[in-house]
Order: sequence, then structure tokens, then C-alpha cells
Amino acid sequence: MLHGKLRDSPLVGLRIRAVDVHRAVQLDDPQLPALMVQCADECHAFKGQIEGRRDGAEVMFILVYLTVVFDNRFGSDAATDDVYDEVYSAAMAFLAEFDIDSGAFLHLQTFLDRKTGGGVNAPWPFLDGFVGEMGPCSDDCWPA
Repeated sequence: MLHGKLRDSPLVGLRIRAVDVHRAVQLDDPQLPALMVQCADECHAFKGQIEGRRDGAEVMFILVYLTVVFDNRFGSDAATDDVYDEVYSAAMAFLAEFDIDSGAFLHLQTFLDRKTGGGVNAPWPFLDGFVGEMGPCSDDCWPA
């Protein structure tokens, strides 16, 4: 029952989905591309519900983790064009919504790639460092 209530929270649901993606990476699960697309779509859908910078940073963190996983697992496979489109489209829509420079996104992708060994290691221990890497944000960058 508790798990069901927690899953009703969009941010908690995203966290759970990101854990599913990470487990699929660990297991080399053939469902990984589908899980990544679902996670990217949920991140994109959640952007209108973000209530503060920390939540926004966490959603961006998940999107950046997905791009790291994509680049290290699927970059050379033409069959994954749809995964690429979904993951990067969601990320770019998120950046546009919050007026975040895409150069910052690439910097954060490099940071998380290095810290997680290309997405193999769990990203969550690096969330605080990631938020710090995002740097200061003007008051209008995230909703109040």
C-alpha cells in the first residue's frame, strides 16, 4: 500500500523508473531501450509539475543519466534511433522549458559519465555533486 502511494507522487515515480533503468543496465536487459524511452517520456511529462529548483535539478539529473547510458550502450546501433530521439527530445524540451543553456547540459553529461563509469555505477551518490555542477540559478530559472 505504501509503495502504491509513493508511486502516485510523480517525482517518486520517476525515481523508481530511473532505478528500473539502472537495474536493466546492470543486467544487460534487452528491455533497457524501452525503459529508457518510458523514463524520458515521464521526465518530459513531469516538467510542468516541478515546484522548485531541487526537483527540477533531479529531473534533469535523470535525463542526463539517460543520455549517458544511451551514448555508452546504443550510440552505434542504428536500430535505436527512436530511443535517441525520445531521450534527447525530452532533454531538449526540458532545457527549453527552463531556459537552460545546452552547453551546460553537455558539461553535466560529461560530469555524470565520468562519475558513473558510463552509466554502469549507480548515479544517485552523485546527485548533490551534480546539483553543485549546475551552479547558481536565477530566481526565474525554476518555478517557485
